[in-house]
Amino acid sequence: MAPMAATAFAAVAVTALAAATATAGAPARGLGGDASSTARMIADLTDSKVITLTDDCGGDCQASVADALTARGCSRVAVLPTLRMVTAACAKTDGASAEAVNAEAARIPGVLQVEDDSLVTGTKVDEEDREGDLPIPIVDGAGKPYFWGLDRINQYALPLDKDRQTQCFASKGDGVEVFVVDSGCAVNHPEFAGVNIKSLALESSPFDPAGIDDRGHGSHVAGTVAGKRTGVAPGAAVTCVKVLNENGSGKSSDVAAGFEYVAAYKAANPGAKVIMQASLGGSGDHHNTGMRRMAGVGVIGSVAAGNDGGDACDHTPAGSPDVITAGNCDIDDSVWRNSNVGRCVDVFAPGHKTLSVDFRGTLTTKTGTSMSSPHVAGLIALILSNHPNGASLDVQAVKALLTAGAPMITDHPLAWVSPACNGSAPAPVVPAPVPGPPKGPNPAEPIPQVPAPAPGVPAPAPTMYPGGIPPEGSTELPQMPPQ
Repeated sequence: MAPMAATAFAAVAVTALAAATATAGAPARGLGGDASSTARMIADLTDSKVITLTDDCGGDCQASVADALTARGCSRVAVLPTLRMVTAACAKTDGASAEAVNAEAARIPGVLQVEDDSLVTGTKVDEEDREGDLPIPIVDGAGKPYFWGLDRINQYALPLDKDRQTQCFASKGDGVEVFVVDSGCAVNHPEFAGVNIKSLALESSPFDPAGIDDRGHGSHVAGTVAGKRTGVAPGAAVTCVKVLNENGSGKSSDVAAGFEYVAAYKAANPGAKVIMQASLGGSGDHHNTGMRRMAGVGVIGSVAAGNDGGDACDHTPAGSPDVITAGNCDIDDSVWRNSNVGRCVDVFAPGHKTLSVDFRGTLTTKTGTSMSSPHVAGLIALILSNHPNGASLDVQAVKALLTAGAPMITDHPLAWVSPACNGSAPAPVVPAPVPGPPKGPNPAEPIPQVPAPAPGVPAPAPTMYPGGIPPEGSTELPQMPPQ
């Protein structure tokens, strides 16, 4: 199969980005928080390869390939044994072209395909607050944060009922392990208090081992998966694997290493219920091959469809049939205008202005299929947690449970949790006609107004809460950054 054309979800002009961020003298390993980190990453792509091995290339074969690459003069040779891949930097010699170098490596016994390493990006956050957008409430009538996505996925039909509970999934995802391959996580955020969460970066990556989120994307995603109030499955354990920097960029080889980390964990723990959540996209057949091999060891992959308004099949890993690919739907059950669509989209889920964790300690809204996919990952966690054979279910079985009897968004199912707990749809309930508001979701209720102080009396200072989140029972508004 020919390598897929570069179709990164967040459109990045590599040469222009390199020129715009190029500075010198920065350390090679750090938090990734300076402007030169993407330029260094792009420079590291020179001569870097992602090599896919044959399905039957086991330990001895993999070692033989690594030895052959080293003997050829390649450096930074790293074997990804579970995914049966190798990453390496193979410099051109004697004026050889990159194609010639690839062809030379492809002749090594056990090698299936050689591809140039490339830039991978987190799915771009779509523009918000456009004229004509449907209003999205972020607080309810009592001034508490309103998570409309959680409200939508627990009922069969509109209008929204302001209930975000999933009573029949009492375990809340307990016993399930979700790996968020993204920009890391702000594990000390108040929304993660009491949640089993950790963040890390692999030794082979350019990031600090603590996996600190300097982008905010990974924290928002993890919050939707398992935040104590923002999350679909707050009982699940979350491991954030940092593969993207503060600009949302990462090397495909580092992303592949992140996928290997998840696959190797499942291979070593076959009784574990493991989900891989990835709201990122790049290019290359190796991502789809990696998803197939990851699924082969029992990992359930949840990925974002992308935000180009095109065909999800043109993107990777969204186009893989071995993961569950999520498109973005709006609060009125319409497809969000920039969501990728097509036969490779398995489900739609809320993704427009969804409220979740902000890595600076508060809450914030973001828009995109990046926000839809973690809703799906959380739902998968509920399903696996409840299912007696959750550790051995394959991707196709989980898709069937996730979509059985589901309401439809155009010609695709909406990801939801059936009150019957077994994936079957409840008997359709047709609500009695009620005069008043137009058909569709309930608009936001009025936000309580604080009376103005009497003339000459200074206004009281606002009470500050950790993370800007008032305690349960408070009627005060959450303190959130401007949208």
